[in-house]
Amino acid sequence: MNFFAITAFGEAVLCYFFISLGFVLQKKGISWLGYQGAKDHRFYINRRLWFIGYILLNLAIIPNYLSLGVLNSYIVNAISGLNIIFTIFLSKFILNEKLFFLDYIYSFIMCTAIAVINFLDQTSNAALTIHTRYAYWAGAIPVGMFLIWAILHSIKVIRPTSSRQAILLAALGGSMSGLMVTYLKILEIQHGMKILSYIFSPYLYLFFTVALLSMVAFQIAYKMADMIVVGPSQYAMMIFYPTVSAYLIFQVPVHPIQVFCFTLIVVTVGFMVYLHNSPEK
Repeated sequence: MNFFAITAFGEAVLCYFFISLGFVLQKKGISWLGYQGAKDHRFYINRRLWFIGYILLNLAIIPNYLSLGVLNSYIVNAISGLNIIFTIFLSKFILNEKLFFLDYIYSFIMCTAIAVINFLDQTSNAALTIHTRYAYWAGAIPVGMFLIWAILHSIKVIRPTSSRQAILLAALGGSMSGLMVTYLKILEIQHGMKILSYIFSPYLYLFFTVALLSMVAFQIAYKMADMIVVGPSQYAMMIFYPTVSAYLIFQVPVHPIQVFCFTLIVVTVGFMVYLHNSPEK
């Protein structure tokens, strides 16, 4: 990795720290949404925390965009695995949720896998081509599933009360949130730093669509279950879904060790989910 790649790596890490901190702060202050009681001191603190989290989530797009000028989108999606690490540790100190010794081991495994993926990446931005059909379908699948859930809920066929629904919504939100990176990468490839030209690209509107719907899905999920329950599925899909989509959209060559490391990241996230949700914890 050269200096620019290392800088881009640092920008991607900063992006996902902002995202994790933003989500945790929103979870901390989520009770102000739909609040029915008197607007006391606690209400205003929670509302302030929620909006600080919202600001951080929007600021994260800056280092994210800068990192995509050097790194491929599937590499940035791999780095997003740090989200689960940041979230668990931030949840410990901000939400007072439990931290286990195995969390340190899993965190080390994920960081090592991410480093290997970055080290083995040899694909330049100039070599990337965009397969439009896959780019559209990648967004249509999670967006369509979320809209179906919203329609079924609105006509009271289902009610958002179970942790399973919360995990489903978090997974759909994670898929859409991860695609934001892919669509930003496409915009960067097609238009470079000519930001104003983005308004003529359909990918800008796909970006805003998945950004908006993912935020809605997350807020509903956070209302239904603890952060430690929905966070792992959210972050696992932020890695898995856009990574698979990126391979189809950009048709990039993949080193077998990279495939192993991507799988290792997702499996490790799964172990962290079990660790924090098993009855024996």
